[in-house]
Amino acid sequence: MLPNGFKKFQIRCAKDLEILLMNNRVYAGELAHNLSARVRTQIVKRAAELDVKLINAKSKLRSEEKKKE
Repeated sequence: MLPNGFKKFQIRCAKDLEILLMNNRVYAGELAHNLSARVRTQIVKRAAELDVKLINAKSKLRSEEKKKE
């Protein structure tokens, strides 16, 4: 259980978001550490469309953007 009241659910692919669709007020998604930046952006966009909360949505994206500059 997280401090915000949600339970963690690890997301390894975009299809895992569909599982959270019915339980989006109980579980929050946590992106796996080995996802590429391209897959992360796709999952974050899809989660925003489905109104699913992601715990670490911006974690690796920020570091990838800094490397490009």
